[in-house]
Amino acid sequence: MTMHMADLRAYKRMVDTGRLMDARAVGPKPGEATTDPGSPVAPGPCRVVVADDADGVRDLLCLLLGTEPDFTVVGVAADGAQAIDEVHRTDPDLVLLDLAMPVLDGIGALPRIRRIAPRAVVVIFTGFSEETLLDQVLALGADALLEKGLATGPLVDQLRQLYAARRPA
Repeated sequence: MTMHMADLRAYKRMVDTGRLMDARAVGPKPGEATTDPGSPVAPGPCRVVVADDADGVRDLLCLLLGTEPDFTVVGVAADGAQAIDEVHRTDPDLVLLDLAMPVLDGIGALPRIRRIAPRAVVVIFTGFSEETLLDQVLALGADALLEKGLATGPLVDQLRQLYAARRPA
């Protein structure tokens, strides 16, 4: 994702002044009931787990999605193993999964996430070239692969479109 420092500063000011809640604090608490994994997608904000090992990217994604009324960040992870735990704990509608992470990379976490949350939209979000990985991640169960160079507006629009396409009519 192209990180525009002005955007990051603006989001930080919103958090600091209380006009925007830190997205990491949103969502169910550990042990709190979540939706039944077998139930259809309920109307309301798209519940998102963000998994990226880069603190700045992860925080920016949480802040960006936290400003959108139709997204709610319910979990964050710094590696693939944490991502699997967060998906299991929160039953999200959408998982934004970095490819290159420590402990367990996105390729290793993807099939497990797909088994845990078969109805979730899983988007691989990577700095690697899309051309070389697209077939592999789609075969493993990803719904899409987006490159990190995408500007924030088009990124949010694409996530909205992917989620809308998965929701029942």
